[in-house]
Amino acid sequence: MTTRFGDLEMPIALRSAVECHQRNIADLVVRLRSAGMTDEEVRQSTDQLFDSYRPELMRAISALRSSAHA
Repeated sequence: MTTRFGDLEMPIALRSAVECHQRNIADLVVRLRSAGMTDEEVRQSTDQLFDSYRPELMRAISALRSSAHA
């Protein structure tokens, strides 16, 4: 089963994961700024978060490509 997410059509499970990551990132940025971190420190922290998210995202993209060609 798929759903629309902006201009993309994606599996519902993937959309849930994307929305969860978006919420976590937004929450992290707010907390880091509230703690007095500079924009550069916030950028470094979010870079680390994206690095940890990259493998999951790449698996999801590969799965979407595979299902599109099936």
